Amino acid sequence: MLKIAMTGARGYLGSLIRLYHKDKYEFISVTSADLDLSDPDRARKYFEQLDFDMVFHAAARPKTEECEAYPEWTRAINALAPIEIAKVCREKGKRFVFISTEQ
Repeated sequence: MLKIAMTGARGYLGSLIRLYHKDKYEFISVTSADLDLSDPDRARKYFEQLDFDMVFHAAARPKTEECEAYPEWTRAINALAPIEIAKVCREKGKRFVFISTEQ
C-alpha cells in the first residue's frame, strides 16, 4: 500500500482526502504537533528521516490577517518549508504534491 506523508492532515483538505481515500492508501499524518513548519531546516530533517512513498503537502497559514502581521513567519511556513520538503522528495525520488485552498 502506498504510504503518503500528509502535512495539514487535520485541516480541511487533509481531513477530506484521508476520509475518502483511507482504504486505498496508508496515511502518515504530519500535524503541527509533530513538526513546526516555521523552521524549514527542521522540516527538511524531519522528512529526511521519514519513510514515505509520497508527500501530500496541505499545510499552510491561511489567515490573511495573520500572514500580513507576521510576514517572515508566514514565508517560512507557506514557502520555505515546502521548498525544503520538495527537495527531500527529489533527493529520495519521491513525489511531492502541493495543494491549497484559495486562502
